[in-house]
Amino acid sequence: MKKLLALVPLPPPYSGPEISSKILFSKPFDNLRVKIINVSVRKNKLKRGTFSISAFLKFLLIYANYIFQIVFYNPNFVYHCITATKFGWIRDFIILFPALLLNKKIIIHMRGGHFKIFYEKLNSKIFKRLIKFCLDKSYRIIVQSESLKEQFKGYDNKLEVLPNAFEEMFLNINPERKGNKILFVGLLTYAKGYNDLLDVAIKILNEFNEVEFIFLGERMEKETNIFYNQITGEKLNVEPFFQISHPRLKYIKRAFGYEKLKVYETCDIFVLPSYSEGFSMALLEAMVSGLAVITTPVGANKDIIKHLENGILINPGDREMLYYYIKLLLLDKSLREKISKNARKFAIENFHPDIIRKKFLEIILKQ
Repeated sequence: MKKLLALVPLPPPYSGPEISSKILFSKPFDNLRVKIINVSVRKNKLKRGTFSISAFLKFLLIYANYIFQIVFYNPNFVYHCITATKFGWIRDFIILFPALLLNKKIIIHMRGGHFKIFYEKLNSKIFKRLIKFCLDKSYRIIVQSESLKEQFKGYDNKLEVLPNAFEEMFLNINPERKGNKILFVGLLTYAKGYNDLLDVAIKILNEFNEVEFIFLGERMEKETNIFYNQITGEKLNVEPFFQISHPRLKYIKRAFGYEKLKVYETCDIFVLPSYSEGFSMALLEAMVSGLAVITTPVGANKDIIKHLENGILINPGDREMLYYYIKLLLLDKSLREKISKNARKFAIENFHPDIIRKKFLEIILKQ
């Protein structure tokens, strides 16, 4: 039986990479023995991408365990999730180098959708060579959707697509909907489209007396990852964070597991007007929950959303169209219900955990 050593982030914190890794490795695989090393060094996702002594010491312990496992567990494959940041690539090179020395087959999983912009904006030739070295030596390069392949020209023979899977608890969702609740899930940052939505929310609240907004996520003081519009490549003109107090606007910092499920059960419309995404877990959760979704054609979104069929697509930063489509879904019940039904059906048929785990196994064992 083949052996895989998986270096993956696991909860906490409860964000996309951690949740998707937990789902992927929640059950054993046929004909593949897996040993997992949890590489999360922070329990607070707001602290990711920043340096601290405690995080560094945790990394050293993880790295020591990794060296032990790669020698004595002796895996055929080493699987590692990569985030496109300077600090991340330094860490990832340090992790991958021993596996290369021992001739292990390295499978890198590219999270996020901004690698091409990140790479092109790098001024350091050393960093670019380091990244190219990692890509050249990899056995497989996994991206999260078909459109994200274009970021890795020249590596066609290594590229594989593996979308995220949803948590199985969403199959048992019990909606309690009245057609008037709008949900945002994600970090409250400009890059996630928070400012755009809040600006539009003020207008909607003034126009509709029964509409409610729920913002589920934490405020991030400083962006550490997304600095460019993924579609245009332009640098984001980040606006200051702002927050409003309104009886029909609610902020929820955190909700996990069935507590989060309850939030989805009571909402009707999901809005994520991001400037950059890989494969949004929040969008996937909204779709499988049967919400009518409005999002932007970034990352995997443009591969999984068919406009006005299982969702609505607008350009990042287009507040006028964001306002128009939120208002349309509030007023047009038949359209809202059509998108809701189609979104849930599409999510279950394509992103069920068993489907994604089967695809992962095929990628690993592919000759």
